[in-house]
Formats: sequence, C-alpha cells, structure tokens
Amino acid sequence: MSRSFKKPTFSQQAPLIDLALVEQAPGETRVALLADGVVWEVHHLRDNTLTPGDVILGRVRGKAPGGTAVFVDIGAARDGFLAAEDCAPRDATGQPPALPPEGSAVLVEVAIAPRAEKGAKVTMALSLTPQGCADSGLMVYTPLRPGIGISSKITHKAERQRLQAWAAEAGLEPLGQEGVVLRTRAFEAPEHALSEALTAARQEWAALKRWASQAKPPCRLRAAKDSEGGPLGVALNGRQVERVICAGAGAWEAACAGRPDLREQTVRARSSGSLFSVEGVDEAIEEALSPLVGPLTIEQTAAVTAIDVDSGPATAEQTNAAMVLEIARQIRLRNLAGMIVIDFAAPRSGAQAHKRQLAQALAAVLANDPAQPTVLGVSAMGLVEVRRPRRGPPLADLLLGPQRARPQAGALSPEAAALAALRAVVGVGAHSPGFLPLLKVSAAVGDQLRGPLRTALSEAEQRIGDRLPLEDVGAKAPSWWDILDRRGHRP
Repeated sequence: MSRSFKKPTFSQQAPLIDLALVEQAPGETRVALLADGVVWEVHHLRDNTLTPGDVILGRVRGKAPGGTAVFVDIGAARDGFLAAEDCAPRDATGQPPALPPEGSAVLVEVAIAPRAEKGAKVTMALSLTPQGCADSGLMVYTPLRPGIGISSKITHKAERQRLQAWAAEAGLEPLGQEGVVLRTRAFEAPEHALSEALTAARQEWAALKRWASQAKPPCRLRAAKDSEGGPLGVALNGRQVERVICAGAGAWEAACAGRPDLREQTVRARSSGSLFSVEGVDEAIEEALSPLVGPLTIEQTAAVTAIDVDSGPATAEQTNAAMVLEIARQIRLRNLAGMIVIDFAAPRSGAQAHKRQLAQALAAVLANDPAQPTVLGVSAMGLVEVRRPRRGPPLADLLLGPQRARPQAGALSPEAAALAALRAVVGVGAHSPGFLPLLKVSAAVGDQLRGPLRTALSEAEQRIGDRLPLEDVGAKAPSWWDILDRRGHRP
C-alpha cells in the first residue's frame, strides 16, 4: 500500500491528538485517535479480554515451580501468576503475607495483561479509581497498601503540606492499612472534593468485598474500562480532544458518561456506514499489519522490533529526516513495546553524529507518547535504540494472533475474524431491512462465536432483531466467514 509522507525537519514535533472516533460493535469497542487527519492510535477494547486494572475474584490452583508464587484461575485461557511480593496486606514490618493456600478464593487485580503464551500477572494490592464522585481523577485508592503518595508534578511545598494535612485529617495513616496516591489534578483541589473522592473509593472497596463474599470464582467484579471512563476514557487516558464522533448502539451515551467534560464536543456519526471505513481508519489498520510502509520495513519478534529505513532515490539524510515523525507514528499505531532498534539509512560521512541527531529528534517527537518511551541513544553498531513500556498487546498480536499461532501471513486471528463478521452482520442489518442473515464460518470462527464470544453473538442478534444461525464450512482458512441471506441471495 503506497502512502505519501509529510517530511518533518529535525525540529518537528508530533501533533496533538484532536479527534477521537468511537465505534461500538458486538463484543468490542474500537477507538481511533487522529491528529491533523492522520491516525496515530487505535484501541480495541474487547468485552472478553482481561486488561490491567480489572478486579477479579479468582481461585488458587497451586504453587508455581520454586514455591515463590501461585497460579490463580481468573477465568482466562491461562492462569494468572501471583508472586509472593504481590500478596497483601503487608504486616507492620512491610513483609507480605504467606502465599494463599490451594483452593482459596483471592481478590486480585490484573497488573500485566496476558500475552502470547503467558498468563496475566496479578496482584492482591489493589488500586482503585473512585467512582460516583465529582472528580474521579484526583486520586488512586490503595485499600491494602498504606501510604500517602503525592504526584511528583506537584512541586509547590505549601501545597504538598496541605495535601499531607488533609490526608491526616481524613484518617489516612502512613503505617495504616489503606493509602492513597494523589494525582496531579489534586493540586489546589478543595478539601471537600478530596474527601468526596476518598469516601467514594472506600464505598467501592466495601462493595467489592461484599460482592466477593457472594460471588463464585472465577468472576470479574470490575472491568478497568468501566472505572476509567469507559472505552473513550481508557483510550484518551486523560487527554483532551477537540471532537469525538461516535457510532454504534450506546456509543454516544457511554462516551458522554465516561468523559463528561467532553460532552459538548461529542457527536453522533452522520453516516450510517462503518465509521472506521469512512474515516480511513480501516485502511490505516491494514497498513499497520504490513511489515512494509513506504521506505520503512518493520519486523516484530519476541525479543525485539527492528525498523529499517531504505533511502531509495533520495539521500540518506533527506530520507532519515522525513521518517522520524513517521517512525514515531508507526510505533504508536502498532503499539510496539519492549526494545525497538532503528537502522536509519547510513550517510556517506558523519554517520555517528548524524544518527545521534536523529536519536535526539526521535526523542522530541516521542515526548507526547502516552507510553513514555525512552530513547536510549545510538549503539556501537549505529542503531538507534528505544525502549517503550508495554501498554496492552501490539496491534499485530491483537488482530493476527501471537506470531507462533498465526496460520498464515496477514490472516486475522479467529477471534478478530469473528468480531469482524459480527460487525458486518450488524452493518448489513442496518442497511437491508428484511434481510435474513446466515453466517457461514470456518471451524475456528465458529468455535469463537459459540464459546468465548457467545455473548457478543447474542448482542448481534439483539441489534439485528433476529436470530443469527451459524453454518460451519469445512476446509476453509481459520479466519474465513461469509454472510448470506437464508433465502439464498447475498446482501
């Protein structure tokens, strides 16, 4: 796929996100973030996927090899991993309790989402964002971890003293059982707002304990996206935008509820077609699943992501300067994480100095990346090295599946294909009244729709106002599906 690139100078900065597109579909809400009409981020928030911040009542299956951790059944394909240091509450000396015994129920929070062939990392030291208060962004409540933390961005000495005094009056003790981390928005926040947020957090903790006493593990008691402003809140992560466009049943209402401060900028999509298709997001996703983007070759492995820059007919200096901004965009669009090495085109002279300049330029462009990556510099081999913290699975893993499990290059995973099929069915139903859908599927897609995605299938049936029969077709690729009318014609 060809693409025309803007040619930034070394001083160019990444543009700020100004538009959010929210598309709600059965089993999944997709959010795309654009800047100056270009897609920079795409977030897939699936109803059946565990994400960091989810609170789950799990059951201990047994000890891990070495005896310093236990495996916890959290209702996922793979058990969660609970290390000894993540058990809570700690005693007066700061030591964690003993590992919970096999068969016991434990209330845990997902700390690191499951990926590839690894289960989720979980912790008993929960961190709760207050709900049901005027400003949920003032603090994080830690019911089993004592201490009063204050954002490092609040540097005003008198203000830090005021917040410490408020915490003491609120009954928060440095060596007690509960604690809070006061966020940057707590700066100059009135005491009544802080107290309201703390009361809401304590009430939520009491509700979680009550639900845990009544529920049967494994059971998800709270989804992170519901406590962080819904899909829009999770994708924006506190950022502001000039406009939000929503499509799909309940998308506008959820966006307004999740980010009420953006209500005036939030509108419903005018087009009845796929919002992502109309706005070019699907094309950007297709591009991000290919290793070739213009003069860039992007290869992901389990250990490292390599980005190679081909100078082509232009000089190395010209191509490298033009690609700095695009590399930053591709890193965010593909949600690359871990170690990233970039092999810029080598100039005829002054290669090391030139690449040090490129590293500085890349650091400037990545400065507003919400993952806060670090540009480590230029290696002895002339590679610019970047380390980017993990924020969910890379886009390719999410849509194509883990590399070891991918049936063929470019093929969607059965889960992604099943969700795409449901989106298509709902779209056909909206445009073709009276259509009687029949969804033909491969065995793998059928297994998804009858298993993990059965709730999404039911939601699609509600949306179209009709049952959606599935017909298995043998000898088809794992991602194959097709829509027909039950009377034999196509939509």
